[in-house]
Amino acid sequence: GGNYYDYIRIKALESCGRSSIGAKVEVKVSISSIPIVKEVGNSAAYLSQSESTVHVGLGTIELDNIFEIKVTWPPRWQ
Repeated sequence: GGNYYDYIRIKALESCGRSSIGAKVEVKVSISSIPIVKEVGNSAAYLSQSESTVHVGLGTIELDNIFEIKVTWPPRWQ
């Protein structure tokens, strides 16, 4: 049982090591493909917290075929 679909997990970190909440991650599997865009987020509930790693499902595409991963960092608050 189970599925055999590939995925990639991307953790965007600031220079101090904490998660970069608000960063946008774009994944393209080929030159002509539309990018898959995900945003690093975080949410919490009573006694729990979601992880801030971006999870991108790729279907049956193998990880060797990813064309580009682009991270856009959020502007720093001043």
